[in-house]
Amino acid sequence: MAEFLAGRVVSGLGEGQRFLSLHEYRHEVREKLGFFPFPGTLNLEVDVGKMKEFLKESEPIELEGFERSGSRFNPLTAYRVWIASFDSAIVVPEKNRHPENVVEVISEKNLREKLALENGDVVRMQRLG
Repeated sequence: MAEFLAGRVVSGLGEGQRFLSLHEYRHEVREKLGFFPFPGTLNLEVDVGKMKEFLKESEPIELEGFERSGSRFNPLTAYRVWIASFDSAIVVPEKNRHPENVVEVISEKNLREKLALENGDVVRMQRLG
């Protein structure tokens, strides 16, 4: 049983800030995960096999998509994790532009700043659900 998953910090696509700034996503994250997300994601390169095992043993939390001004914002699945002392979640969008080996992590805090992370640093996540 995989209680932990390690990942190497990598640069993202810059889209997390835009999506996590949207009222609908922010409030659903607060309702279902218990925190308002920092508007951005921490992107981690992981071993795909270990990630699948880790997520298979985790409880998925579904966040619904929504429509706004004729645009469709897709659902995503979240998996609660603990990074250092921060309640966080791996989020898997229904439509994902990242390679399979890159996961996006949300948290109430800017994890990159709070943990003084740079590209290449290794982060260890503990499964919560």
